[in-house]
Amino acid sequence: MKKKKIKIFITNSLGELDVIIPICMELKKKNNLDIEIIFTVKKIFDCFISNKFYLFTLQYHQIKFSKLFLVNKFDININQIKFFKNIDKVFYLFITILKLPLLYFKMKEAKYIFYEFAEQSQVKFIYCLNFMLNKKIYTYCHGVALHPGTSSTKKRYAHKSKYLLFHEMNKSLSDSMGYNNYVKIGIPKFFKSWLSFINDISTQFQKKERYVVIYSRAINDYYMPKEIYKKLILESYEAINSVLGNILIIFKPHPREDLNQLRETLNEYNMTNTEISDLHSTVLAKHALFGLSLWTSCVIDCLSVNTPVIEYFKEGKKFREVEPKGSTYKNIGFKSCNNINELKKIISEIDNGLYNYPKNIHEIFKFSNTNFLD
Repeated sequence: MKKKKIKIFITNSLGELDVIIPICMELKKKNNLDIEIIFTVKKIFDCFISNKFYLFTLQYHQIKFSKLFLVNKFDININQIKFFKNIDKVFYLFITILKLPLLYFKMKEAKYIFYEFAEQSQVKFIYCLNFMLNKKIYTYCHGVALHPGTSSTKKRYAHKSKYLLFHEMNKSLSDSMGYNNYVKIGIPKFFKSWLSFINDISTQFQKKERYVVIYSRAINDYYMPKEIYKKLILESYEAINSVLGNILIIFKPHPREDLNQLRETLNEYNMTNTEISDLHSTVLAKHALFGLSLWTSCVIDCLSVNTPVIEYFKEGKKFREVEPKGSTYKNIGFKSCNNINELKKIISEIDNGLYNYPKNIHEIFKFSNTNFLD
């Protein structure tokens, strides 16, 4: 029997793989499929090639990957003056037009096409070609996170695809973007095949010593101003060392975080016995004493392998403009605090075996549906 083909376009973030790989694993288990992941952004592809875990995982599960660089906002040098930036845009647009035959044949092979909703500059070419090809298209969010808010931006082609909804909490956002045709699939990081895989291979990456993981995030005017970024890292380090001594602290940066800035911060405060890892968030969580999230969705990774996790976060002046209800994870019951003394107290509870997840949190994440292909 001939295999049905899926083409997945990675257009917005390396973190898309955290969504797509668990989905691919479940789909391959239940269907006769040939899956190819296509990177359309050079910067993302370069990060992927340098990441041993993602390479290993795709090869392990016989998922193909390739590159087809198209017009995008990430490969353009934003530090250029406007004139040269516009020349770059025209150049990438010209290259994309030249590559349309390649894109056409990639799409022609497929029965199903997947893409992430945020990068709209490439999507118009996919839908232009799909006018002739009439392939079934699925759209997903680039991060496995809970988004209870709404968007003021309608996505132009939303009515032409089926949206993969991770949780009912995200429905207001997908509705506001125009994705009314949706299927609820659950949180991919809780899919059985993915968790079984993590359990099987995590010992290959296990540290011999005890460690704590700090999940950091990129500096941003709304979510993470620079002064709060540095303060959170410093206070996290001080609290951990105060309670646990000079334990190894592993920093897992956000996919878009500036690593130079993170290194400068660690050096500025002379933080010893630390390292920066590009290993997968769930693998790091699997054998950690606990995870410490500076307001990231990595609390979900920790929950999926039942590792204690603390959200440590201080809101900036503009945070409530984009998150009017505050931290979603705090609101649904994850341990959360915003001062160093409370942080030390929770770390002590974990070290003394007194940490437990509230029952309602497990209820939120237990649903899964992987029989969604039309």
